[in-house]
Amino acid sequence: MSYYNTTNLKGSTLKDSRKKAKTQEDLILAWFKKRKRAYTPCEVRDKVLRDSPLTSVRRAITNLTDQGYLIKTTLTKMGKYGKFNYCWKYNK
Repeated sequence: MSYYNTTNLKGSTLKDSRKKAKTQEDLILAWFKKRKRAYTPCEVRDKVLRDSPLTSVRRAITNLTDQGYLIKTTLTKMGKYGKFNYCWKYNK
C-alpha cells in the first residue's frame, strides 16, 4: 500500500492521493536504480521530489525498503536540520 489513509479520505480524493503516493514511489525507485551510492531522504527529496514534503519521501523510502527494493545502510550523513540521517541504496 503506497498511501495510508489516516485522514479517512473518500472517493476521488482518496483515489488521487493513492495515485500520487504510488507515483512518488515509482519516481524514487527509478532514480535509485540509476545510482551507485547511498542517499538520505533529504537528498532524495532535493534531487527527485523537490515539491513534496519530506514525510512523503520518507514514507516512500520505507515502503520501498519493506518491499525489498531499497536497503537501509549503516552509513549516516549530517542532514539539513543538524541531525545525522541514515542512507539508503538500491538493492540490486
